[in-house]
Amino acid sequence: AKVARAVLAKYGVERIETRLVAEGGSFETDGEGTLLVTESSVVNANRNPGMSRDQVEAELKKALGVTKVIWLAGVKGKD
Repeated sequence: AKVARAVLAKYGVERIETRLVAEGGSFETDGEGTLLVTESSVVNANRNPGMSRDQVEAELKKALGVTKVIWLAGVKGKD
């Protein structure tokens, strides 16, 4: 978290806060408004307890500025 804050400050990039917890590789964007995301990784009680897929999708759209989310099943417990 300290490294991210330092990099953002150095380059004058606005920090966007979200309550979502994700891991590297659980989502990928094309930079054109579309996001690929693994459901087994993000809609998971050990990362985002109590959040439905719809709630996670709404937060991803808000935080990342995407307009389309494509869900991939993933492999539960092995992502």
